[in-house]
Amino acid sequence: MFHLKNLLCPSCLTLEIFFSVTNSPYLEHLLVEIVRNTSVAAEIITDPQLFREVSRKRWSFAVLLLDRIPRYKEFMRYDSGIRTVAIVRDELFEELLDALIYLDVYQVLYLVYDAEPPIRYYDRFQRRLFRFDNVDIDLFRESDKNMMGVKFGVLDDDPVDTFLFENIAAVRNATLIGQTRIEREVHVQLYHDIYYILNDDLDIVPYLLYMHRFYSYKLMVPQSEQKLLLSVLSDPFDRFVWISNFCSVFGLAMFVKFVRDHKIRWTRVCDLFVKLLGVGLMGSLIQLRNGSERFTVGLYMLTSIVLVSAYQSLVISFLLSPRYYPELDTLQQVNSTCRWTESDDNYLLRDAGFLHYGECNDDFPDDVELAEQIQSYYEQKCCMELSENIYEWYFRAFATHFRLSKLVTRQIPVFAGLNSISPLHDTVSWFATVFYEANLYYFVEKDGYQDPAVAKRHKLEVSPVTVQDLSLVWVLYSLGVAIETGAAAAKLSVASSSIVEDDETAKDYGENLTALRLQCDHGDDILATRVAFKAISTFPDALLSVKRVSRNGHDLRKRKHFWDLRQASSLIRLGLTAGINRNRMNIWLEASNA
Repeated sequence: MFHLKNLLCPSCLTLEIFFSVTNSPYLEHLLVEIVRNTSVAAEIITDPQLFREVSRKRWSFAVLLLDRIPRYKEFMRYDSGIRTVAIVRDELFEELLDALIYLDVYQVLYLVYDAEPPIRYYDRFQRRLFRFDNVDIDLFRESDKNMMGVKFGVLDDDPVDTFLFENIAAVRNATLIGQTRIEREVHVQLYHDIYYILNDDLDIVPYLLYMHRFYSYKLMVPQSEQKLLLSVLSDPFDRFVWISNFCSVFGLAMFVKFVRDHKIRWTRVCDLFVKLLGVGLMGSLIQLRNGSERFTVGLYMLTSIVLVSAYQSLVISFLLSPRYYPELDTLQQVNSTCRWTESDDNYLLRDAGFLHYGECNDDFPDDVELAEQIQSYYEQKCCMELSENIYEWYFRAFATHFRLSKLVTRQIPVFAGLNSISPLHDTVSWFATVFYEANLYYFVEKDGYQDPAVAKRHKLEVSPVTVQDLSLVWVLYSLGVAIETGAAAAKLSVASSSIVEDDETAKDYGENLTALRLQCDHGDDILATRVAFKAISTFPDALLSVKRVSRNGHDLRKRKHFWDLRQASSLIRLGLTAGINRNRMNIWLEASNA
């Protein structure tokens, strides 16, 4: 008898005792014992009307100590949800049972202290009275597990909530009905905006249950122009990152060059700058001379690994998904671009300080068709905030010019307001928790309406890369091949002009060697010496020409203007032998000066 709290409501905070007795020492003694042994705050009430007001508290439980039925027979509300133990005499039991059933009060456990068995419970679903000698289970929850086909209505059209209550009806053997006009059949009403709860019906607050999920509001924004494919090269980093990167590499090049040469030559700094870029981007090697250079360049290589990896990942991500400009997927982009109509639906946006509020004109003549109105909204860059259960309805008409933004403007907790006499309080609370923790809502959310633009984006993300996806790669590859071909052609043109000059140099050298041979044959030492000196002066250029031609892959044996180097050396040596002696040295010098 003294463990009533654990029997009725372990989580309740207060005990309401309605004491109505004329002359019963047993009930008076029992009242003292209950108050002495209870672990929660107890309130004794003798006024039937006062007890009627507190009988709907779901956070409390009650004890009725009665040896008579009060004259004010409606001492409990018809919608009372408070769990109650009624302690009465046997002769009063039938009258009290009829009175409470008439008031639709069923959360009552009867203790008849002068009869056997003492414990009695009326099951409203089976419409039967059960008698027990003792109770070791929660009779209220046990009776709720089989509702015998009882109808309960849910005022809501959200498919997620409908999925939840369909499962509750199947498990509890009940019948789920939709929008009903019979007030007594409405057991649950879902609230997706707490504003309506706090402003319309404060009496429902004690019977609210948190459903462990949120109701989202998103924006329908104009479809932006798709970004050019080339923009993926610069978009991974903003301009500040690009500027800081290039400035850091250029500063590193100046530092290394100054440490190496103790002076700065801009041409060499620029050359080292290009080499350092190659080190950071491709890991190419560069010759380092001392420990200071190795430390600074090594640190630069270490940091460049992070930048290059991030850049590559972002480029791949951008290639695999369509991107729009402006994207209108962040609060800043939406606030700077979107225009809003001046209406009661957008009062929260106005209070939040959104720009361009009231700049979207929605005043159209009656003869303007819907397609023209949508086109006007699109041209004005009007945006609309939509709740998640009307996406599909709007997109049937707006999908051509509008899309859903990724931005979630509001997430409002979903509450269920239950009828006070509904047997679903504990059931809905338990099922809502389980569905949230087990992520069972996923099976209905994945079958719900999806924005076509979002569905297309998801499809692209999971599909393999095609040739069209890599069109940028092919364009850049072709451009690189074209540049390389042009550079090779320019290099070949320069080499051809160099060969012509080499031919002229070799021809002059050959003519000088021929004249040297003739002078040596006639024994004219002075002329031979002069020609020999002239041949010697042209020999380095001819030798350089021979090397150039050899490097370019030409066959020297097929070129008639080039002599064998060994023969040329012997002719020069012959001319010098004829002219070099002590008596003719001055003549040779004069000849060379002439």
